[in-house]
This record gives sequence, structure tokens and C-alpha cells, in this order.
Amino acid sequence: MKLIFMNDIGVNLDSANLMSYYYLKEYYPFEVWDLSSIFKTEGTIKNIEEAESIPSITIFEESLAALVKNEQIIIITNMVEVPWRKLAPIAKRYKVPVICTQKNNFFDILRNKIAFDFTIKVNWKYRVGYIIWKYRITRSLYNLLTRKNVKYDYLISAYNSKPETVRHFVRAHNVKYDEYLANKNSENLVGQKYILFIDSALCYHPIDFSKPDPNWDSDIYIRQLNSYFELLEQKYKMPVVISLHPVTYGRVTAETFNGRQISYGKTAQLIQHCEFVVSHYSTSLINTVLAKKPAVIISSKQIENSLRKRQQSWAFAFAKYCDFALDSLDDPVVPEVSVNSEKYEKFTKKYLVDTTRPEKSNSQIMLELLRSIEKN
Repeated sequence: MKLIFMNDIGVNLDSANLMSYYYLKEYYPFEVWDLSSIFKTEGTIKNIEEAESIPSITIFEESLAALVKNEQIIIITNMVEVPWRKLAPIAKRYKVPVICTQKNNFFDILRNKIAFDFTIKVNWKYRVGYIIWKYRITRSLYNLLTRKNVKYDYLISAYNSKPETVRHFVRAHNVKYDEYLANKNSENLVGQKYILFIDSALCYHPIDFSKPDPNWDSDIYIRQLNSYFELLEQKYKMPVVISLHPVTYGRVTAETFNGRQISYGKTAQLIQHCEFVVSHYSTSLINTVLAKKPAVIISSKQIENSLRKRQQSWAFAFAKYCDFALDSLDDPVVPEVSVNSEKYEKFTKKYLVDTTRPEKSNSQIMLELLRSIEKN
């Protein structure tokens, strides 16, 4: 049996980890396919060196057809339904099972929170969409009318927020749980106490942000960030360390942040040893909750009036679930930080961890699934 790891914007270190690539490649032969050319997202991220570019849907089908002649093939991806819709008929035609780690269905939890919470600012079109997606019957009807139905064979997840999009739901943990397990006993890379800023790539992120945006000025944003970091450092007497988003990596330097330490690919480890986290929206806030670290969500009028406002609404929803502190880059108060243990625990049990097997990683659960598919 051979595994094909693939993603629509390429396969970088983060997406490889989310697909359990480094764990599973020790057990099965494999290939890594970068599909960014098919989806016109080339250059969005830096691929791992094993990634092979697949330039077109025709080449995708030809490559898959050649492989299935000789052995059983299984696709592992964290592509969400919209891009996967292009390729699903081909996988089905050649009877190739698809396992999806689908990290982005975590957004559905936040969208559900926003749907009827009118204290969270969100564009009315998005809110209508969130209300539609909150309920299976309206979501299914929308997909039927727009012919957007697509199914994965297997979904590895802590929650099955869209059961109609998967044939077999395999309950596990949130995909970030493996990072937490791997880093909870790690060493402190900084060597002292520090505050961690988790970068959300607000200047470079491909979701909406690549469009012309007259309400966004990157220079103003960076200046506000650095001013805020100075306030944090003055109040808490410790440095701010920056963990770069994959899209930001290679585009900024330490000088962008006035000489502060920057890091890439070590976010989960840095979270384990920081005093608290500062961020906008980031899925790494999941690691923050798992590690029981305080968090501050920062915003500004510029962010909330720009194309970044949708992600910022997710950040506010996350903050409401877990009682994160809030602050403004325009008029900062630099709040005191703490953990609401009750809310963290409730959120973890409901959305992040399969409490029946907390000792097992998602990678181990996925290996069990692969061996069961192989037997059948």
C-alpha cells in the first residue's frame, strides 16, 4: 500500500505535520504532491523538499492511474471541500480512499458561535452564510441547489461538524493535539521568560488579503504592532518573541519587528514555555488552550474595516468561548492576563480532545485506520 499526501496550496512543514506525514512515512511508501499549480496558488508557502509539483488535473489523473495499476493507493489530505470538489470524481473513478484531516472544519465551531451572537461584528452576508451552515438541513439544501456536494471517505477529527460530507467519521482529537503531545515536555528555546506573538500573516495571507484593499496599510499595522510590543515589554519586563505564519516566513526579518527574535515552525514548542500569547485569529490558539496558557486577542479599527475583518470575527468568537482578554492597537490598555480554567476545560473536552483515548496521538489513530483499510 502506498500513501499520497497532498494539499491545494502546497505541502509545507505545518501541513505535513497536520497530515501526520513524518509519522506515517516510517510505515508505508509514499509520495507528496503539491497541487498549487492546479489551484493557482503557487508560491503561497514554502514546500517541504519531498513535495512534487502536479501541474494540471490531467497530470493528476494520469499519475494516479499509473499508481493504482501496481498497488493500493490511499490519499491523505487536509484540503477542505471547495478545492477537493475538483479532484473527488477522479479519486472515486479509480476507487482510491481519501483520508482528510480537514483542519479547517474548526472554523465551523467559530461560525456557529457567530451566527446568532450579534455582539460580534460581521458582514451581514457572512452572517447569513453562517446561519445557513449552522444547520445541517439548510446546509445540505444549499449544497444540493448549488451542486456542491462532495464526500471524503474518512474524516479524522475531534468533531463531525458536517456529517453529510464524509462516509466514515473517525473520532480523534483536533489535529493540533499531536503538536501539543510532541512539545509538552520540550525545552525552552528562548532560555528565559517571554511573551509570544503568534503571527496571523495579516499582510500576506492568501484568504481575501491578496485582493486590493484600500482600507489596509501594512506599514501602519507593523508600526502599531511594534508599539504594542514595547508596551507589553515595559509592563511585564520580558521580551516579545514572534512566531511567524508560514505565509510570512521569508517575507519579513527580525528588523521588521525592531530586532526582536523571530521563529518559524516552532509555534507549539514556544507556546509551551511562554508566559502568555498575543494574537489575532490563529489555529495555534488551540495549542494555547491545550497548554493552559493565557491569551490576548488584539485588533484595531484598520483590521476591522479591512478584508481581514472576517478572520478577526473568528478571533472574537474564540475569545468568547475561552474568555481570552481583548485589547486594541489603537487605544491599548495592556490587560492583566489569566486562564479561565472552567472555560478552557469545557472547550477542550467538547472540541479538542477525544477523552476516551487522550494518550494516543492522531498519528497513531490514523495508523490504526490505515491498517484496517489495508486488511479490507
